[in-house]
Order: sequence, then structure tokens, then C-alpha cells
Amino acid sequence: MSGRSSARTAVRVDRVTDLLEPGAAASGPRTTGEIPKPDPERRPVPLWLAAVSTTGWAVLTGMGPLVAVILLVWVADSSNGSRAVDAFRVGIGVWLLAHGATLQVGGVLVGLAPLLVTGMAGWQVVRAGANARPAVGANGLAMGAQVVAAVASCYTVVGAVAAVAVLGSPAQVPVLPAVSAVAALGLLGSAIGVLRVPDIRRDLLRRFPAPMLSVVRGRHRRRGRGARRRSGRRGRRGWC
Repeated sequence: MSGRSSARTAVRVDRVTDLLEPGAAASGPRTTGEIPKPDPERRPVPLWLAAVSTTGWAVLTGMGPLVAVILLVWVADSSNGSRAVDAFRVGIGVWLLAHGATLQVGGVLVGLAPLLVTGMAGWQVVRAGANARPAVGANGLAMGAQVVAAVASCYTVVGAVAAVAVLGSPAQVPVLPAVSAVAALGLLGSAIGVLRVPDIRRDLLRRFPAPMLSVVRGRHRRRGRGARRRSGRRGRRGWC
């Protein structure tokens, strides 16, 4: 009797599971605790398409709030006689200022942007590199370098267009220094975004000479030992 009751209970549990997960019975035995692997049949996105889309989104989310704030200031102070186009171009100049370019508005020279604005622009470029990398399926250093070059190139082109668009407006920005600053931030940010992948970091470390690699590993080990010692001291203080 006990065997029949346990068999009936197992059948009921299976039926309840099938009702909750209709596709479970058709897909075969279930496995738990496994990370799903990417579909090998998924075709990667072309490199330049991924670079243009991610860079465009980075520019939109980085420049958009700055231009919106400048336009709000222009609306609040509509008695100044300036046009909306001029306010829009001033917002573009502030975006270039966030990358390290110098900005002159109304005879006042501004050479340093707030750290929050610069950090926001840099973080958007990091995200552009990090999002373009999986879109093209880059898991090695060679393909990762191509992603960095593509994102940095697109970002530099946008910076050049922005610097030219500011010409003749109330905001004066030197073109060549502005383009150089945008290119530097685009290259650094996209490289940081791509290097967030462990496989690409390992591939990069393999390219280092053996003495330099041993020094880097030694420092990493000493930092790990120091962190463990500090955590052990905190634990002993907590028990005391």
C-alpha cells in the first residue's frame, strides 16, 4: 500500500509540474543551476553597425541632458534676444567642454567642466564599448581592439561634427583641440569597456613580457594577502 501511495504522489507531483511548466515535459529532463550558454547559431552584428548604434546612443544620452538644460535656461531668459539655435549650439559646446575642450561664452573663458558632467560623458563611452563587444561576438584581444578602434572612430567623427557645428555661435570652441579631446576620451572609454571581459584581459596579459607579467602577478598576490589580513583582523575585533 505504501508503494502505491508513493507512486500516486509522484504522479501527482509530475502532473502539477507539467501544469506549471508546460514545456518541461516536451523538452526532456530539466537541469538546474546551469548558466545558459549563448546560441552558437546567432549571427553577430556587423562591426560598424554595432559601433554606430552604441556610439549614437552614448552621444544622445550624454549630450541630450546638457542641451535640454541650456534650452530650459534660454526659455526662462527669453528676453536676451538670442535664438533657440544658438542655445542648442551652446549646449553642444558644453558637451565638448565635458571632454576637456576649452569653451568661451560671451567673452568668458571656461576651461574646466564639472566632474559630474565629465564622468557622465566618460561612462557613456565605456558603456558603448562594453555593449558593442558582445554584439559582434568579440572574445579575443584582436577583435576587441577592432571594437575599440571602431567605437573611438565613430565618437571622434561625432566630436568633429559637433566642433564644426559650434562655429559662429555664441560658444567658441577651438576645433582641433576639441576633436583631440573627444578622440582621447573615446579611445580610453571604449578600451575600458572592452577590457571588462575576463577573456580579453587574459589575452592581453599573455602579450606582456614574462618579467613584467610576474611583477603584475606579484602585486596582485600581495594585495590579496593584505585584504585577507585586514578582513581577519576585523573578524577578530568583532569577536572581541
